[in-house]
Amino acid sequence: MKDRNPFNDREKRLEILTKLNEIPYIEIPENSIDMRPSIDLQALVKEDNLEKFLKIFDWVIEDE
Repeated sequence: MKDRNPFNDREKRLEILTKLNEIPYIEIPENSIDMRPSIDLQALVKEDNLEKFLKIFDWVIEDE
């Protein structure tokens, strides 16, 4: 993701990180935004969490 516009901008990747970390049980450290961080899929079992996650990636797709 870091090699694709507009997410080659560090601030934009931090924005995604912030949004993801607002989902309960997701804790991605800031120093991992230049890598391929993973999340525990158990965090998405709760329907509200999954919905938040999917909305974030809808936003990511729209910004590309």
